[in-house]
Amino acid sequence: MTSTSDPRGGGGVPAASGIMTTSASMLCSENQSLIIEMRKVFNMMKEIAVDLERENESAKVNELENTVAELLATYEDCTYQTSAIESVGNTYQPGAELTDFKKLLNDEFMKFKGNKSSAPQNHPIMRQFREAVWNVHQSGQPMPGEEQEDIVMTNNQSTILNITCPLSGKPITELAEPVRGVDCMHVYEKKAIMGYISRNAQAKCPITGCPRFLRQDKVVSDPLLLVEIEEMRSMSKENMTATLDFELATTAFVSGVHYLNFFINLIPPVIPPMQKNPNQAQSLENDVQCWFLHITTTATTFTFSTRPFIPVSKIPSLPTYQTARTYTDFNSQAQTHPPLSPPSLIPPPPPNNPNVTHRWKPMCLYHTHGKCTKIDDPVHVEKFNHDCSRDFQVSAADFERKRPQDFDFFLVFDLEGKVEILEFPVLIIDAKKMGVVDLFHRFVRPTAMSEERVNEYIYNKYGKFGVDRVWHDTALPFNEVLQQFESWLIQHNLWEKTHGGRLNRAAFVTCGNWDVKTQVPHQCSVSKLKLPPYFMEWINLKDVYQNFYNPRNEARGMRTMMSQLKIPMVGSHHLGLDDTKNIARVLIRMLADGAVLPITARRKPESPGNC
Repeated sequence: MTSTSDPRGGGGVPAASGIMTTSASMLCSENQSLIIEMRKVFNMMKEIAVDLERENESAKVNELENTVAELLATYEDCTYQTSAIESVGNTYQPGAELTDFKKLLNDEFMKFKGNKSSAPQNHPIMRQFREAVWNVHQSGQPMPGEEQEDIVMTNNQSTILNITCPLSGKPITELAEPVRGVDCMHVYEKKAIMGYISRNAQAKCPITGCPRFLRQDKVVSDPLLLVEIEEMRSMSKENMTATLDFELATTAFVSGVHYLNFFINLIPPVIPPMQKNPNQAQSLENDVQCWFLHITTTATTFTFSTRPFIPVSKIPSLPTYQTARTYTDFNSQAQTHPPLSPPSLIPPPPPNNPNVTHRWKPMCLYHTHGKCTKIDDPVHVEKFNHDCSRDFQVSAADFERKRPQDFDFFLVFDLEGKVEILEFPVLIIDAKKMGVVDLFHRFVRPTAMSEERVNEYIYNKYGKFGVDRVWHDTALPFNEVLQQFESWLIQHNLWEKTHGGRLNRAAFVTCGNWDVKTQVPHQCSVSKLKLPPYFMEWINLKDVYQNFYNPRNEARGMRTMMSQLKIPMVGSHHLGLDDTKNIARVLIRMLADGAVLPITARRKPESPGNC
């Protein structure tokens, strides 16, 4: 297909450009409809695969997965072709020479495909397909290889990386003309980003930590963007419905607990007249027991599973039930009772009781670095946790099977960063009290990487958690972090440079050997530091767990152990601080179950980098 320009003037070039733009827009619209239908097909294939997996038709599931992979290749080509058509339609200007549109479109197609190409097996849609199948029989357990991933894919087909425009502040779902950067894939309001680019000769992406530079021809409304935004809107509507259902369930739960309290308060005055009729008393006893068991079991499950979402003030304390037998010597004249009144749907404020379960909140990461300036701001304090011990509460029953340990303190340790260490969190757990003593947490700034590589690495690693800005504000070189860590150990009398520099009555606890065996020596080498002697031995919690519980399925990592112990994971997986706290929760459970934690690995003195 060829074209010529109109050399006579009179608006020929603009007219030709306008025709191209209109034609390209129509073709893009048709392709976009095809893309939407293909995404619906992917969802349908996923649902069929789930049904087949439930029926143990593994061979058919594998065939369906191969079909998804083949369709994904076509799906990707369709999106690249649409982007190419749109790009040509927006930029084409007729010239004096014939235009080879076939070559022009093919060049644009290869440009988009080269920028974004990836194997279908690694596509988010394929990941979602496999995860849905995996969860049929192994829900809650990590998929193969996930434990070793530094960045875990999310259960989402969308490639939208930011939820608000960094310039206008509007949510992505409310943008009138959304556009996306070809290189960094961030989404912006078209008017705002084009103005930003025109005002800056070197327009760096306004997303914090993103190292990419923007050009007007590299910021486009690609064919998938509107589709993905519409899917986000649909998800928001579903979440609003789920939130409403959740609030209704919460109200019903609170009402049930209060009515149970009210019902149990009726028992003491009623028992004495019933003492002459044992059958009647026993009937009341059975009714109360049934109601108590039903309500408290439901309440415990409801509170445990929804604790991160319900404000503390809305969770009433469960009633204390005493059987009718405890009232056999009840003397109504000798004991008075408060006047009975119908239960209120508004619960009283929670008592100042250390055993009351608190709502989980993310830690303030400025606070862990000693840099929080909003500690007196009630809104900030309500949103973020500033006391790590709140997340670890034990009861008297947890000490019944506890056994003596070789150490007084365990230093739970979980590094983040594979090229260099990016995060260094350590949690001191008292082996006797099974509680938190203190937390040390530092972000670490790499020294052997370029600034551009660091920015890109940190954005990819921490941007999805929304803490990349905190990292940039607080990160220190590893040698400074190590100095502060040693001062912290000295403060707690757990280490001193004399006596060989080993830990005093304490041991590191890690989920695997990699942290202490491999990464610490590697970082010391990069930072030109001698490996500290307190890193010569450690406890691999996975080994102790495997030997103590001997589970049918091997515990490959933290998430598997938590799943097998029925401990819900809190926080963000692969945020080092949250992983350290979750590992500590597994540790405390094991201590309560009677496990003894000995040293499981020692480094050879003559070879500091090897065990």
